[in-house]
Amino acid sequence: MDTTFTLALMIIGGAVLITIILLMSYFNVLITIASFSFPNARLKAMGNPYVRKRKLTELMELSGAGEAAMEITKEGYNLPQNIEKAGTEEAERKLDIAQVEFLKKVLDSDPISIRPFLEAYLIKYDAMQVKKALRGRQKGISNEELKSKLIPVKEISESVIDDILDSSSVDDVCNAVKSTKFGDSLIKAAAENKGKLVVLDLTLDKFFSSELRKTITRVDTSVSETVTLFVGKHADITNIKHIIRSKVQGLDVATTESLLVDGGRLLAPWKLKQMIEVKGLQELVTELEGTAYLDTVREAMQDYSETKSIYSLEVALDRLLLHTASAIASSAMIAAGPTIKFIVAKEFEVRNLKAVLRGMYEGLSSDQIMPMLIMEEGS
Repeated sequence: MDTTFTLALMIIGGAVLITIILLMSYFNVLITIASFSFPNARLKAMGNPYVRKRKLTELMELSGAGEAAMEITKEGYNLPQNIEKAGTEEAERKLDIAQVEFLKKVLDSDPISIRPFLEAYLIKYDAMQVKKALRGRQKGISNEELKSKLIPVKEISESVIDDILDSSSVDDVCNAVKSTKFGDSLIKAAAENKGKLVVLDLTLDKFFSSELRKTITRVDTSVSETVTLFVGKHADITNIKHIIRSKVQGLDVATTESLLVDGGRLLAPWKLKQMIEVKGLQELVTELEGTAYLDTVREAMQDYSETKSIYSLEVALDRLLLHTASAIASSAMIAAGPTIKFIVAKEFEVRNLKAVLRGMYEGLSSDQIMPMLIMEEGS
């Protein structure tokens, strides 16, 4: 009798425990949905209209760059209206500032569960400032012109910008950012590669991707699966870009391998090594057989065969990244998906707006501008 009673209690206790676990899991899902409901509604209201073909086409049908700037201002970008006389430089700076401000707004309003990912994403814009500084010093532009191109983000503060302006060479720029998270990596890369810009660019990209990967274990478990998926796809696309640029620039196998990003989703280290070792870009197509990246690279390679420029390949891979973010937003629409889609699309939206304004200012037709744009599929 006692044994039967004890067994019954154990069964009841087990059932209660399982019920509690199931309820806790369900409760966590409800918390996640609730915490993202307002931020996601806000992001939907803000939107990224200029990654859609229809909106971009309408913009290019306006009478000039000044009128286009007025239309863009309606979407929260405070642009100067005298572009036709003054040029696009100030408008591009305003777009860069707005881009960072949008990301910081998302960082401030999104739940704490995703914030480590957003904090890491800001480093991409820090890296952009360093790339502009490196090119500026290589070209020998004036301090005044260089200052007009740089904006503070996170690691790149006003004081770091002052240090950059005190520099006189590519190596000096690297030393000027030694206080930042990526300072040591950049100084080391500059010393080992004689300040070769392509290596410094890829070093910055690798650092950013590595910081993104670290956030997989820093975000809340409720969003880690979504973040892991994006980070893995981002790493794959970054590695394909790195290999393409390395081959065009004639980097050796060891240097190229050192610039690859860990944690790819579909491209294992042995596959990447095979891709590095092929002799020409055309052979990359064969190495990508059986992956989700094959069609994108194969189609873009046709343009490369005609122009011998990797621009079309890079644009195609950027479009793939936007498509990836859109797919993630659809699969995780009540949690972190819309956030990831918004920040990726915002980067490409700003790039599109710069291309449209500069193209219109220089008198290019919409047919000439359109291949430069990164747009959502079926938009």
